[in-house]
Amino acid sequence: MSFFKSYLATLLAIFTSFLIGIFMLVALVGISASSEGGVPTIEDGSVLSLDLGLPISDYAPIGEDDPLADLLGNPQLSLESILMAIGQAAEDDRIQGISIKDPFALGGWSQVRDIRLALERFRLSGKPVWAYADMYTQKDYYLSSVADSLYLSPVGVLDVKGLSAEVLYYKGFQQKTGLKMEVIRHGKYKSAVEPYLEDQMSEANRSQLSTLLHQLWRTISQEIAQGRGVALEKVNDWATNVSGKTPEKALDAGMI
Repeated sequence: MSFFKSYLATLLAIFTSFLIGIFMLVALVGISASSEGGVPTIEDGSVLSLDLGLPISDYAPIGEDDPLADLLGNPQLSLESILMAIGQAAEDDRIQGISIKDPFALGGWSQVRDIRLALERFRLSGKPVWAYADMYTQKDYYLSSVADSLYLSPVGVLDVKGLSAEVLYYKGFQQKTGLKMEVIRHGKYKSAVEPYLEDQMSEANRSQLSTLLHQLWRTISQEIAQGRGVALEKVNDWATNVSGKTPEKALDAGMI
């Protein structure tokens, strides 16, 4: 009987210590967050710095209002808050422009396009947008092409090469391991399970992927061309023929 009493007392002590530790952690984080200060002051002639170096979520993540998010190493940006900030900057007379610095955008293509459209609307206010980066990925360049002025570090690199798709096939792996997938499929273009049945891409899947990629690239390249003030053929030439995309080559080609 005394053994069970000691056992229960030990469990209760561990549980109590755990709760106390949690409360202390929350209190420390709250004190740390409150000591960081409030809303930054916006003065006349201010520039909104757009930093997209965090994962972008379509919904409003808890991390934006929860100090535990930074502590746990999982801070996020909500697409809504980014679009709202750009919209408010257009109407705020104290904001003279927007600076996109090192736009290593961690959002998807659709999210980046929404941000780009918001920046286009911002420019209608008559305020400029500037972009600077040490490196532009294709997605970053697409976003930054909306800017009035686009700069690249003298030792930077710019990567625009069009779109492609790769599919990993498991048929050979299954044969070597003795595994077998039971698949029910009907229809020519039902390619979701194709990697388990084939060892190479079918013509039907190649056709539909090519159609999808061409449609996506047409939208991307057209908007880059519009933003940079060049013909669509010029953007396709950049992707095809401007190899390396060093600052010198990018400048000569008119990409920056």
